[in-house]
Amino acid sequence: MRTFFLLTVFMVLISQGGFSQNPAVIDSADQLIEQKKYETAFRLLDKEDPKNENVQILSKKTDLLTNYFVTSINHVMFALKDLEEDESVMDYRGKAGNFKMHVFDADSLTRRLIQKKGSDFRLYRNMANYWFSVYLNYRDVPENRKAPLDTVNKYSRLAISSGDSHFKTYYMRAFCQLINKEYANAISNFKKSIRKNDSFAEAHYNLAYAYLQRNQFSHSLISANRALEIYQDSIRKADAARMAGISLMELGRTDKAKVYLRKSLRFSPENFNTLHNLLEAFFIEGKHSQADSLAKEIFALEPANPNVPDELRNVYEKNDSRQRYLQLMRQELERYNRDDVKGNIYFAVAKAYMPENMQKAKENLLMARENFRESLPKDHYVFDVIDKALRQIEAQEGK
Repeated sequence: MRTFFLLTVFMVLISQGGFSQNPAVIDSADQLIEQKKYETAFRLLDKEDPKNENVQILSKKTDLLTNYFVTSINHVMFALKDLEEDESVMDYRGKAGNFKMHVFDADSLTRRLIQKKGSDFRLYRNMANYWFSVYLNYRDVPENRKAPLDTVNKYSRLAISSGDSHFKTYYMRAFCQLINKEYANAISNFKKSIRKNDSFAEAHYNLAYAYLQRNQFSHSLISANRALEIYQDSIRKADAARMAGISLMELGRTDKAKVYLRKSLRFSPENFNTLHNLLEAFFIEGKHSQADSLAKEIFALEPANPNVPDELRNVYEKNDSRQRYLQLMRQELERYNRDDVKGNIYFAVAKAYMPENMQKAKENLLMARENFRESLPKDHYVFDVIDKALRQIEAQEGK
């Protein structure tokens, strides 16, 4: 059985290393970055190399701007800010402020140096780093979802073939292969990244995910545990613990899996994905009463959200428990007095009856529409969905 899960693939842009042609300037900039004096650090670097002719300073500028910007416009204009010790970039990112903008087209600047200096792997790595940052920060823009990673894939490959052995370059190469479902190649390069830097949690986490896709659950468990050890952020620790729990479920060690899933919930309470994994663990053990109790807790988190009963239905139907799901929803109807929640329940129940019992589906669609009319605007999309379903049912009844 393939366990139901949703996993977040973590993507983090980190500071890059490398040897320096201007060690004093680079060291001074690094000290300023450590002190969170990002604007001052950039001015120091820009004064040293205003024409962006120096490979290492160009790379340091790219790293500084893409990691610590407070404002980015298409990733060619950036604003930086000197922060106090207790401040974070995220305190200012995306917010209005009086910031100096720096025009810095890392793509064009790096391409120009590649043409001038030839196949310097540091320039290839800089291109990969820059476009990886574009992907991270603009991946929700439809036209940017794939193209940046194609560029990352190209230049990380060129960097490695030109002699680069930096852990981040191997990581970026592996990440592109993971997204492209080239799991064997991704595993190989994640392992190379880890050999260069065993403390890089993202490589361990994504290696665990790649192993999971290849049904190598014992290896996935080991890598997820290592990511859990290294991560400091509670959300990421939660996801690593959930990954370990999923691996254990696939290995048939459900009791141990529940320990990890509950640990994940301690790091990130009320996480729907983890709660669904725990719900399935109860089904695997045949603990249906506990499954029902947990399902009610999950539903109570967002009772008016149509995705919640749909996801619950997926778990129940996967475990041949549709009738238990219908019984559960009938109980929830008695529990809630809100029109929007009742409409949501009736709508969910209608979908559960389809296509086996279209008459029951029709009855519940009509009740859903009646309750939604009391709680939603007249032009809400759900009315079109319901009306279309009712027309299809009535057309079948007329045959």
